[in-house]
Amino acid sequence: MRQTFTLLSVACVIGIAARASDDADHYYQTSDAEARQVVEQAKKGEHHNVLKHSGAVPTKETAIALAVAVWSPIYGRDQIGKEAPFQAIRVDDCWFVTGSLKKGWVGGTAEAVIEVADGRFLMISHGQ
Repeated sequence: MRQTFTLLSVACVIGIAARASDDADHYYQTSDAEARQVVEQAKKGEHHNVLKHSGAVPTKETAIALAVAVWSPIYGRDQIGKEAPFQAIRVDDCWFVTGSLKKGWVGGTAEAVIEVADGRFLMISHGQ
């Protein structure tokens, strides 16, 4: 159930992003100069940053949502959907995220290692 919710959350985010591009004429658009200013401030530590408090990936649900979003274009949405339910295990400052393989089946599932602090993927793989 939780994984279904996570997949639906990712789908909603993708849908919102698609709608945002359709409605671009109706909303204020950040300029390249404004974006550059925020990026420069962030690099210098001068911009408000939640990462200092909880990290970019504080929960296993967030780790799973990120992994599924990255795996789907690589391995195919249908294939990744077959690997649910997903599991995220916190190991020190990283999440190890993997799909599930039914007992008795031969093969592998998608795997990822994601840093808690910044969401950087240290590894993306798929077992055979």
